[in-house]
Amino acid sequence: MLKSDSTTDAELFTALHHALEELTALDASAERRQNDRRPFQCVQMLAPFDGVTLPDQHDYTRAMFFDLSPTGFSYLADAPPETNLLITALGRTPFRFFIAEIVHEQRMIHEDRRRILVGCRFISRVEAE
Repeated sequence: MLKSDSTTDAELFTALHHALEELTALDASAERRQNDRRPFQCVQMLAPFDGVTLPDQHDYTRAMFFDLSPTGFSYLADAPPETNLLITALGRTPFRFFIAEIVHEQRMIHEDRRRILVGCRFISRVEAE
């Protein structure tokens, strides 16, 4: 179930903070400085979201994240996203699921390949029913 608009920024920040702590703990090479945006080249799960119906498990694909912050993330893609909203699973199982809005796309060369860097902003958390 999607949290209603009454979800406070504090609840979203707390959930993201816990997910980021878990992800940072998994990545021993992560910087320990308190930067807003941290390099985070790690495979995460993403699914397109139509804004109404949550994606099924088979809709999720693996995506290489590029960086991560308390307000959003970016990932590398071979093709432009199909929708302007995504669901991402973060943290350890049980995953924390978040709705993110695509805010920019930038073509780049990464490891000698043409890629698209897709920047996303967290909108809300998806709560289990």
